[in-house]
Amino acid sequence: MIDLAAVLLEAPRPLDPAALVEAGARFGLTLTPKGTDGVISLDLPEGDVHLVLIEAAHPGAAEPAYGPLAVEAEVARATTAHVLVTGRELPGEVRERDATMLRLVAATLQATGGVSASLAPGVIFHRPGLVLDFAALVADEGELPFEVAVDITSARESEDRMSFLTHGLERHGSEDLYVTASVNGRGALDFLLGVGRWFHQQPEMRLPTGDTLGRSETERVTIQRVPSPIDPSRTVVRLDLDL
Repeated sequence: MIDLAAVLLEAPRPLDPAALVEAGARFGLTLTPKGTDGVISLDLPEGDVHLVLIEAAHPGAAEPAYGPLAVEAEVARATTAHVLVTGRELPGEVRERDATMLRLVAATLQATGGVSASLAPGVIFHRPGLVLDFAALVADEGELPFEVAVDITSARESEDRMSFLTHGLERHGSEDLYVTASVNGRGALDFLLGVGRWFHQQPEMRLPTGDTLGRSETERVTIQRVPSPIDPSRTVVRLDLDL
């Protein structure tokens, strides 16, 4: 099994195995260098990781996706190099492997001074501080947080409405969310994060289509299942706020 991630760099910087080992230890990882011939290879107790410095901008950095947890677009566009992080034969199911990759990416960010990172869903470039903080939380508590297990993008739906779309809940056994709201409304992101964490923590749960949920005793948000706005072959749970 192969797991991929990337760390964006402002400029090419040689990879230092010792710095990676030291940074990995801060996130509860035991890394053992085993090769540096163009590729930094590090053994884990189970599986291994390979890091390659690519002296060119990440293919997605020129037109980065927008999202509430994403790094500013101009930061991604200004990068001129990236490190490809490849985990191989990491133990566990998706959630456990993603937790290991998160910590590997955090160690790479810290060892290289990276300015952003792309995690498993591969849609947005995350803020480095968010990756470091949640990786430290994983090292302490073991649970993979929703905010770094799943990517969230935002888009304008019309002149007076906008939306959030999750990427990766389906990968974790649940259903992705498509939340629309008024551009003048409040609380849509908090609503998405709350429902998203719920779906992430209980991936087997399927709320009946047509049922309602809400942020108060009086709010009624109807649960719909519709084609994904970016991939009509997939179904997402749509929740319309502020109607």
